Amino acid sequence: MPAKARELYSAQLNWYLFKPTQVIFAQFWQFIRKAMADKNYNTEQHLFNDGQTALSLARQERLMLGQMCSLTYSKCTPELPTYIGSYILDDAALTAGYYRSVIITSNRLKGQKLSVLEPAKLTAAISEPDSFSGRFALYQALTGGFAPCNFAKTIQTGAHFNTLKAVASASADIGAIDCLTWRIFTTFFPEAVAQVTIAGYSPQMAGPPLVSGFAADSRRFADLTDTLDAAFTDSLICEQMAMLGILGYASLEHIHYTAFEGCEI
Repeated sequence: MPAKARELYSAQLNWYLFKPTQVIFAQFWQFIRKAMADKNYNTEQHLFNDGQTALSLARQERLMLGQMCSLTYSKCTPELPTYIGSYILDDAALTAGYYRSVIITSNRLKGQKLSVLEPAKLTAAISEPDSFSGRFALYQALTGGFAPCNFAKTIQTGAHFNTLKAVASASADIGAIDCLTWRIFTTFFPEAVAQVTIAGYSPQMAGPPLVSGFAADSRRFADLTDTLDAAFTDSLICEQMAMLGILGYASLEHIHYTAFEGCEI
């Protein structure tokens, strides 16, 4: 039984939502919501709640299950919100729970390696200032560090898909897209993908964490993790998430996220 009868939000999800994928993630989150509701938890049916964040909902003790930006999580008190794990991605080059970004360039730079590119001569597309995979991973791939590159020009696109379109149209020369979103793009938007070149990859980093507002040692948290495990053993959920490149989740120590603290927004 839940400790409180107040409403709990099933998820705060800000990534990977595109028209073809929303139904898959909705089924995943709603599987968890229903299973928790069957255990007498009063849960909201929405996929996510506009205007709130996983952190703010957790502090209100209203977040059942959500996902956070790695940068935000690395700067939070480890106990709030409670860390659950990070997605295991279908990529043999990655450690379980880790991800990396695909560095794309316009086709005019096709064949040029990252090591020979000169940032001062490039127009870069970044999704958002606080995006690791869309901004800092690009710096890391080009220079090995998190300090901003001295690009000739930087365009803020607002989303990974807009970054893809900017590079595809040659409005930008270079951009970074996390490998999970990239896989989604290659599956559902192959025409746009065909208009850019993969120039390389950023080093792997701990993936965006799944979190909860429940205390780590509570019955509620145990019920949630049991439900999350059940979701990844359900045949339909498993098949559809695997199609996106998600095989499950792995728990990492908070120290795995401290590397992001070098990113200054």
